[in-house]
Amino acid sequence: MEKIILNSENAVIKTKLDLKNYDIKTESYQERIGSFINDYERFEIHPFFQRHYVWGKSQKSNLIDTILKGLTIPAIYTYLDIDTGKEVVIDGQQRLMTIKKFYDNEFSLVDLKNNYLNGFDYFSMPKELKFRFDNYKIPIIQILNVDNKEIILEIFEKYNTGGIRLNKQEIRNCVFNGRYNDMIVELSKYEPFNNLFKKSEADRMIKEEFVLGFMALYQDLIEYNGNMNKFLEKHMSKNLELDNLSDEMFKNKTKHLINTFKKSIDANIQVFGKQAFRNCITYNNSKQIMYKTLSKPVFNLQMLGFADFNLDLIIRHKQEIKAKYEELIISDSNFKPHYKKMSKVALNYRINKWKEEIRKIID
Repeated sequence: MEKIILNSENAVIKTKLDLKNYDIKTESYQERIGSFINDYERFEIHPFFQRHYVWGKSQKSNLIDTILKGLTIPAIYTYLDIDTGKEVVIDGQQRLMTIKKFYDNEFSLVDLKNNYLNGFDYFSMPKELKFRFDNYKIPIIQILNVDNKEIILEIFEKYNTGGIRLNKQEIRNCVFNGRYNDMIVELSKYEPFNNLFKKSEADRMIKEEFVLGFMALYQDLIEYNGNMNKFLEKHMSKNLELDNLSDEMFKNKTKHLINTFKKSIDANIQVFGKQAFRNCITYNNSKQIMYKTLSKPVFNLQMLGFADFNLDLIIRHKQEIKAKYEELIISDSNFKPHYKKMSKVALNYRINKWKEEIRKIID
């Protein structure tokens, strides 16, 4: 496929205002699987999808079966990165990864109604089937003139058509891929934090969304307006500019954030143990509480509460701090974190209340 050079008639859309003044330009084309494999580096398929590859054996086999029958698969959506000239995939990573994995002989076909194909991998397929696979044309729709991550995010959400739809954090991870996002992914592996999650709770970038929520609220709480998803997207978009820093400058810029995150995790584990970041219910006429499942609102409250206090002082007063937290949960309905109470007023009330109570105990 020839590269398209944007001219004055194909104005690059860099802002929301541009979107009102200019049309999004797209081109539809077909790419042979053989050409896609040979020119694989032309496409930007984010590494996250290798770590969180969510299709099962039946889904993978059904896609390959569809291809071998010559039937049409859903179009792959990409956008042209103006700076690198690469095609960044915004919908279709699972399909493209499945095609690549099958070509690399990483799985065999199973559970197909056409029993003839069951058991074949790419290497063992007859030559005529390999020829059919290699020459199958993948339908691709490429967005040519958008250079704004927030607009790309909206497009991504609109065309998120995969067999297992990506959640909000998976989409943010793809669209806002960069050094700041890499830092969030790395922090999600911090062992004391990671150990709090069951395997089922750690799938689909749940841990990364916990980390991002803290980072955004810790730095930009004043900008929170009640819509958490939009708030997190704006935060990620703003931090894309960190990619322009040198390695040393980026390290200096993020050192305090990384240390604060880890300190707050350690402090909460010291105070709450395995009950850290879990919502709770009251019983026995609201005299006692029972800790239940991990909760993002609870995580944000407990993390922000400890973020600006000395770890040694928190540990020294940990019994008093935990007792005060449980007292507030029982006595103050406005303090108890809940995903339905995420207005700007509600969020600020409980965070400020918790910080105030900690300060009283420590002082």
